[in-house]
Amino acid sequence: DRVAQLGFRAFMSDESVFVQPEKRQRADVLKFRFLLSALFTLPLMWPMLHHFPVTSHLWVPAWLHSPWVQWLLATPVQFWLGWPFLDGAYRSLKSGYANMDVLVAFGTLSAYGYSHYLAFHPAAASAGGHMPMYFFETSAMIITVIWFGKWLEAKAKQNVRQWMEGWTMLLPSTARIIKNGREELVETVRLRKGDKAVIRAGEMIPVDGKIMAGWAIVDEAALTGESRPLDKAAGDQVSAGTRLIQGELTVRIDRAGGQTTLGQIIRSLEETQGAKPKIQAKADRAAAWFIPIVFGLALATWAYWYWVGSFGDWGTALKHAIAVIVCACPCAVGLAAPLSVFLSSRRAAELGILFRHGEAIEALCRADTILLDKTGTVTRGIPAVTDLVSRTMPETELLFLVASAERSCEHPIAGAFVREAGRNGIPLTAAEQVEETPGGGVQALVEGKRVIAGSRRFLISLGIVCPKTAETIQWEMQGKTVVYAAVNGVWAGTAAVSDSLRPGVASAVRRLKKMGLHLSLVTGDAHKAAIYAGKQGGIDDVRAGMLPQDKLELVRRLRQRGSVVALVGDGINDAPAMAAGHIGISVRNATDAAKEAADVRLLREDFNALADAVAISRRTVRNIQENLAFAFLYNALILPSAMSGRIEPWAAGTAMALSSVTVVLNALRMKRSLKRNRG
Repeated sequence: DRVAQLGFRAFMSDESVFVQPEKRQRADVLKFRFLLSALFTLPLMWPMLHHFPVTSHLWVPAWLHSPWVQWLLATPVQFWLGWPFLDGAYRSLKSGYANMDVLVAFGTLSAYGYSHYLAFHPAAASAGGHMPMYFFETSAMIITVIWFGKWLEAKAKQNVRQWMEGWTMLLPSTARIIKNGREELVETVRLRKGDKAVIRAGEMIPVDGKIMAGWAIVDEAALTGESRPLDKAAGDQVSAGTRLIQGELTVRIDRAGGQTTLGQIIRSLEETQGAKPKIQAKADRAAAWFIPIVFGLALATWAYWYWVGSFGDWGTALKHAIAVIVCACPCAVGLAAPLSVFLSSRRAAELGILFRHGEAIEALCRADTILLDKTGTVTRGIPAVTDLVSRTMPETELLFLVASAERSCEHPIAGAFVREAGRNGIPLTAAEQVEETPGGGVQALVEGKRVIAGSRRFLISLGIVCPKTAETIQWEMQGKTVVYAAVNGVWAGTAAVSDSLRPGVASAVRRLKKMGLHLSLVTGDAHKAAIYAGKQGGIDDVRAGMLPQDKLELVRRLRQRGSVVALVGDGINDAPAMAAGHIGISVRNATDAAKEAADVRLLREDFNALADAVAISRRTVRNIQENLAFAFLYNALILPSAMSGRIEPWAAGTAMALSSVTVVLNALRMKRSLKRNRG
């Protein structure tokens, strides 16, 4: 009700992630209005050919000069096709402010009303002994070109919506779940957290969840922009909207429908369509002040031409005043930011980047300092076997024995060996007599062989000789965890387990440095491991041993110094610092707390997504600034010409529409630039 009082109409929206049909039809409705307006307007413009030297010799039917014919043609355009502007102007004035509709309504009604008066009062039209001036074509042309501009704008938005609708097609309508020990096909909307879904080769994954059993190759390009398919095994996460290429998975459902990452992306994009960066809000406030000024200039123009320029010629004075009103419509100002945000959000989503609101784009553009968490952010957050050296048998056989022994253990290092075996396609077997020693290692019987894996101290305590080698010394210097393995009481080899860097960290850091950003690695890890990770990624400023409170205090100190801080993190411990910064950024596989605290979410595994996000934000804001500069410069240049009587009202309306078209084309140019300049 309150929204209605302010002059707008509000409707309850469907909470589903699917694009509404009425939105898809808007461009078609605007196209119809433009074409119908043009059908009535072109006959009115035909007599205007006699006003130009180049076309003055062309034939024009005499009946088109009749004011009654012009009135019949202009009336449907003014009151039927132009009704949305009249209605919008009424509602705007009723709520106590003036918008673009007020300028359009006032300008067109002035032209139409004066012409209507002359048509129905021939004596007044012939007063003074000169030919009467009718402006029916002016009001009709203004409405027609505005519909043309709105149609182009809606067409650009429709392309974005159609692209979003294509994303909704990534979510299958049904899923196969295990119920009472049997597979059952159910609708996706009926899925619940905790259900177990079965996905086979060639199918789209319908949910976000954790793999409980199976192995598969998954194509995530549509969702995250990953160029190559990824191997997935037990313990890994999968997302709705990705395709299972090979294998079969049993997935425990964590999120379904609109709660999935895919659903959140679509909802965020829809919200971004209505979001306005601060720079656009400032421009809107300036436009609100601009409209009363335009009316003042129009009144001054009329007064000048009536009393000085045309010596009492009401028609000439009114014509120039209408030209001032029409050419100053700030249509382009309203388009400056939304279209740029639409297109940049679309491109970002294609690259696996989600801006949760329009202001996030502007905030990231202003950032000059980026703080990077280490574990789970710069690194994968999942221990992996980085090196393996076997002394008494093939490496694949040693990996099979150790992974089988570790299979039933809960320790993260045990999971590293199991995942490494899965990546190498090594099937594991059930171990017997498994005995796990906390802080030491594991002992088990695998196919009749006694396998021991753990720390060097643990194996020595069991009487097994494990000498240090050049490889193990180097691994320890790099901050890696060294695991020694023995088979049947004899040292068989060693492996290094480490949290490896995400792909693209080094190249992303180089790109960010070229953009002039200062990067700091802030982590609670030990100094040696932090320094090594920083060296691998090319990050010079490394701060180790940072507790969550230390990160929060660092963000506050940097803000007090005037820095614009962005913090990139993945865990609950990063959430307070992310919220305290100017902008928070979460990486793929971040915790729910980090995702909620983040303004930007990176869905792609490749760390270049961070550099892409910064590049997109900067290009978008620059494009918005270009659009706003053009919109206001256009008014500054054309207003004096209109006031001096050098522009006809219909030409002013055309120029106003063309300014909006120029803003649209500049935004589309940015779209091509983002594709060309990636990376």
